[in-house]
Amino acid sequence: MLTRRLGDLGGLVEGDCGITASLARSALPPMQRMSVLLKMAVGETAPIGPAAQRARDVVMRMSKQPEIRADLAKSPELMTRLRPLMAAAG
Repeated sequence: MLTRRLGDLGGLVEGDCGITASLARSALPPMQRMSVLLKMAVGETAPIGPAAQRARDVVMRMSKQPEIRADLAKSPELMTRLRPLMAAAG
């Protein structure tokens, strides 16, 4: 119950600040954006809940872009972290 409430609170804060959206369109290199958002999506830097789900959605969209896919192939550690999200999504 506490975890869910923290997740809900994190979702409100993230939504008000637009952190995920800001990161998604930031000037950071694509793989750096992907790494930061992936940490949010798996609950390392954002509580599991709406904020993590929004980050997960962005990560999944990014992972379908051809230029990101090519970079992911060169980054086995990031791909290893992404696989569980991909498996859960579909």
